[in-house]
Amino acid sequence: MSDASALVDRIYEAGVISETWPNVLYNLSQQYAGAGGVLFVFGANGSQNWAASPDIRPHLEEFIGSGLGPTNPRPARLAALNYEGFACDFDAFTPEEIDQEKFYTDFLAPRGMGWTAATMVRAPSGDILGFSVDRAFKKGPFEDHELIALDTIRPHLARAALLSARLDLKRAQAMAQALHVVGLPA
Repeated sequence: MSDASALVDRIYEAGVISETWPNVLYNLSQQYAGAGGVLFVFGANGSQNWAASPDIRPHLEEFIGSGLGPTNPRPARLAALNYEGFACDFDAFTPEEIDQEKFYTDFLAPRGMGWTAATMVRAPSGDILGFSVDRAFKKGPFEDHELIALDTIRPHLARAALLSARLDLKRAQAMAQALHVVGLPA
């Protein structure tokens, strides 16, 4: 079985067993000389959830804990591209913007980070799923051939993440129903 085929199998496993997303994101990241991978879910109801590979999780927790979340310009820029594939930093920012943007200079650079390949998937429910593979600054930005390769994995990521979100919702509904049946508030 090829590495790509094995990765696709693990992606669909994560669709059913959401606890495996961090390892899948790690495997995806490693395949592209990354320093980590992240799955964000921006709910239509305003909720946010995420899963991250173990290697980038501390950075993400620090970023979220710092209150800098709204200052990350990447999601808005990526959404504005309205592109159904993986895009890199230079698709959304000029080199001058990257050199001046505080998210790059004040948060990513001190941690040795700097580059991403990311995509957004719009779910029928209105949720937006965001995947990113992040890379250390010294390894350089993602190249076109890497984005093309990631695009071949994208449909699998999208289907598995949508499946995972639906199964998690069904599990939550079942848990609430079970609590209701035994007379406990859900």
